[in-house]
Amino acid sequence: MSNDFIKKLIKKKSQKSVLRVYKHLYELNDTSLIILKGHLLVEEEINELLDVLLNKPIALKNGDFNFFQKFCILQAVIDPQYLSQKDWQAIKQLNNLRNKLAHNLEPKGIKDIVRNFLDKCDPEIKREKVWQDGPDEKRLIISISMLCGKLIDTHVDIVSP
Repeated sequence: MSNDFIKKLIKKKSQKSVLRVYKHLYELNDTSLIILKGHLLVEEEINELLDVLLNKPIALKNGDFNFFQKFCILQAVIDPQYLSQKDWQAIKQLNNLRNKLAHNLEPKGIKDIVRNFLDKCDPEIKREKVWQDGPDEKRLIISISMLCGKLIDTHVDIVSP
């Protein structure tokens, strides 16, 4: 395969992933739904990365690994240049948020955990007007989208020759 062909495939994959994030998050106003869907989208991107980084990614699919286990494996195998410590903390915090929602019908302290997650997100985005003027739900969508974007960019950088 030529490099140009590979680049076109990567670009198409990247666009598809970005559109998927947009489709599933941008019209939501419910914090719980944003967290649950956002968590699934981040997990999909983690799975995609593991598929390209591991010699036998099928072993993970057969092993019934949960999000946190896959997160730890990804952290162990990925070059640290791709994701910052804040990115890893934000992904871990998103998982904590999801677990709090998934295991409690009426979770307590969810707003504090959301704010903690938002604190862990990329400081660059916090300078944007949409961040400063928006409610926590919009900040949550932006932050999750940024995480997905970083995972997508990482995938593109790793696969691109």
